[in-house]
Amino acid sequence: HRTSLTVMVLDLDHFKRVNDELGHQAGDEVLRVFAHFLQLALRREDLAARYGGEEFVVVARDVQVHGAEILAQRIRADAELLSINWKGIPISITTSIGVATSDPTRPYSSAESLLQAADRCLYRAKSAGRNLVICDSTARSAPPA
Repeated sequence: HRTSLTVMVLDLDHFKRVNDELGHQAGDEVLRVFAHFLQLALRREDLAARYGGEEFVVVARDVQVHGAEILAQRIRADAELLSINWKGIPISITTSIGVATSDPTRPYSSAESLLQAADRCLYRAKSAGRNLVICDSTARSAPPA
């Protein structure tokens, strides 16, 4: 449709620690609560899906680069405020987010390259200390995804 398309890859920071210290059922509860939170944080036309392990992907249509960063920062900040209770034990989480946006003036060559760019940004966020949003801002020249 020649509009922008944003992909975010989100990773729950130090999620393995939840499974190791509280068990996989606690980890499953964290994933359920986070998935529900993510759905509520998005518009109806946006898509959120578990991508594997403790990773999630968000696809947001018609969100410009600056708006995508604002959305990702809001998700990151609000995730810190989530109250997850497992058998009387409070669990807090943070999330690292990689963001890439394809639009008619800065398109990606394919949907796969858009997803890969968001994934690279996620790894940069994790390497930089976690609980961060990193957006891809490199110029590209190819047909839109």
